[in-house]
Amino acid sequence: MAYILHLTSHPQETGESMALKWLKKTGIKKRYILLGLLGLELISLPATAKILSQISISEKPTASVVLIDSKEGQTRYAVATNAPFYISAEHITGPISVKIHKSGVIGSARFGDNAQMPGAALACSFLNGEEQVIYQSKRKTASGTGKILSQAVIIAIQYSDEVEPSLKVNVGEPGIQIAPNSGCLATLA
Repeated sequence: MAYILHLTSHPQETGESMALKWLKKTGIKKRYILLGLLGLELISLPATAKILSQISISEKPTASVVLIDSKEGQTRYAVATNAPFYISAEHITGPISVKIHKSGVIGSARFGDNAQMPGAALACSFLNGEEQVIYQSKRKTASGTGKILSQAVIIAIQYSDEVEPSLKVNVGEPGIQIAPNSGCLATLA
């Protein structure tokens, strides 16, 4: 038994779509339908924008920390974060100060053009040797988009020349004791 496949080019025999038949019968041109669909798309844009603005896209809190220099009694870091952060110090007994610089120049590179002050510009504490928080920010350093250095602030930490503290920059809420604010001493300011 053999099957014969018969191909034809007549629209009636190939099963012209119902939509095309209806368009031909009513006399509506394809371009008017296309313009109508485009109009519906334009009308829906504000609603789509409102929905997208209400969606919260959370990103993982991160910090980029670069040691700029460390010498007797002072350590400086470039810090860029997308969330509030804190700095802790350990292995130091005595006064310590933290000073934040929002923008400026490191060598020939600018920093902080897309940064904001994360909190107080100056914080001083008296530490007891245990790990304690010496600075806690209220907000992220980044205020806009851009390269990491443009979102960074410089953090200068001063302490006694006789000690070498262990310093850490962490993102989030501290889970350790916050050092009491002692007021800044003239020798460290």
